[in-house]
Amino acid sequence: MEEDTPKEVTHWWNILRRMVFAMASKRRPRRTSTKKANVEVIVATSLPPTSQLALLLAETMRVSGFGNVAALAPGFGAPDIIRGIHKNHRPHVYATTTDGRPVYVDVYNANLSLVETASRWTLFYSSANSARGQFHVVTTTAVGRAPILERARTIGVSVTKIWEV
Repeated sequence: MEEDTPKEVTHWWNILRRMVFAMASKRRPRRTSTKKANVEVIVATSLPPTSQLALLLAETMRVSGFGNVAALAPGFGAPDIIRGIHKNHRPHVYATTTDGRPVYVDVYNANLSLVETASRWTLFYSSANSARGQFHVVTTTAVGRAPILERARTIGVSVTKIWEV
C-alpha cells in the first residue's frame, strides 16, 4: 500500500490479505472482527480468483468510505455496463469517492489478449477521465505492478492506483 494511505484502510487491507493467503493455502478463512468497527469479513473459497480479488477490493473500498460500491462478487450488486463504441464492458468493481467521482476497477488477467485488455482499459479510463474519476487495477503480489504498468504504457492509458493483494 502507498505511504499516504489512511491507517484504517491499511488495517482492513491487511485483514483481507490474510484471508487471501488462507484461500490460497486451502485453509478455511477465519472470521475477523475488530473493536474499531462492527464489521465481519468472510471470503468464500469457492469463488474464481477474479471474483475473490473483486470481493476483497470491494470490501476494502466499502469499509474505507467509498460509496455506491458494486462488484462482480457475492454480496454486492453488479456494476453497470459501460457502453463503448465497439464493445461494452462491465468493470469488476465500481465505487464513488467521497466527493461523488466514479472509480472503475479492473482485475488484471494476464490470460487476456492485449487487444481485449486494451478494449477494457481504454473504455474504463476514458469513462473515468470524462467524469474526473479514477481508474484502478487490482492484481496479486505474485504478478506485481510491472506487467500492469507495461500494459498501460503500451495501451496508452494511465492507471490511478494499482492494488496488490
